[in-house]
Amino acid sequence: MNFSLGITLYLSLGLALTLLRRSQGMSREDALFCGLFWPLELLRRAIELLVGRLV
Repeated sequence: MNFSLGITLYLSLGLALTLLRRSQGMSREDALFCGLFWPLELLRRAIELLVGRLV
Protein backbone atom coordinates (compact mmCIF):
# COMPACT_ATOMS: atom_id res chain seq x y z
CA MET A 1 0.00 0.00 0.00
CA ASN A 2 1.45 3.34 -0.92
CA PHE A 3 1.57 6.28 1.46
CA SER A 4 -1.20 8.36 -0.09
CA LEU A 5 -3.62 5.44 -0.08
CA GLY A 6 -2.83 4.80 3.58
CA ILE A 7 -3.44 8.44 4.50
CA THR A 8 -6.71 8.45 2.53
CA LEU A 9 -7.90 5.30 4.29
CA TYR A 10 -6.93 6.66 7.71
CA LEU A 11 -8.72 9.96 7.11
CA SER A 12 -11.86 8.37 5.65
CA LEU A 13 -12.21 5.99 8.59
CA GLY A 14 -11.58 8.86 10.99
CA LEU A 15 -14.23 10.98 9.30
CA ALA A 16 -16.74 8.13 9.43
CA LEU A 17 -16.08 7.60 13.14
CA THR A 18 -16.38 11.34 13.80
CA LEU A 19 -19.76 11.47 12.07
CA LEU A 20 -20.93 8.37 13.93
CA ARG A 21 -19.98 9.81 17.30
CA ARG A 22 -21.66 13.14 16.46
CA SER A 23 -24.87 11.31 15.53
CA GLN A 24 -24.70 9.53 18.88
CA GLY A 25 -24.75 12.88 20.66
CA MET A 26 -21.06 13.32 21.48
CA SER A 27 -19.71 16.88 21.58
CA ARG A 28 -17.91 18.16 18.49
CA GLU A 29 -14.48 18.25 20.14
CA ASP A 30 -14.76 14.74 21.60
CA ALA A 31 -16.01 13.36 18.29
CA LEU A 32 -13.13 15.00 16.45
CA PHE A 33 -10.64 13.54 18.94
CA CYS A 34 -12.13 10.08 18.40
CA GLY A 35 -11.94 10.58 14.65
CA LEU A 36 -8.31 11.67 14.67
CA PHE A 37 -7.16 8.92 17.00
CA TRP A 38 -9.54 6.16 15.94
CA PRO A 39 -7.00 3.31 16.36
CA LEU A 40 -6.77 4.19 20.06
CA GLU A 41 -10.56 4.38 20.29
CA LEU A 42 -10.93 0.91 18.75
CA LEU A 43 -8.23 -0.47 21.02
CA ARG A 44 -9.99 0.99 24.06
CA ARG A 45 -13.27 -0.62 22.99
CA ALA A 46 -11.56 -3.98 22.50
CA ILE A 47 -10.02 -3.77 25.97
CA GLU A 48 -13.42 -2.91 27.47
CA LEU A 49 -14.97 -5.95 25.79
CA LEU A 50 -12.15 -8.22 26.93
CA VAL A 51 -12.34 -7.03 30.53
CA GLY A 52 -16.14 -7.30 30.45
CA ARG A 53 -15.91 -10.95 29.47
CA LEU A 54 -13.29 -11.74 32.10
CA VAL A 55 -15.07 -10.02 34.98
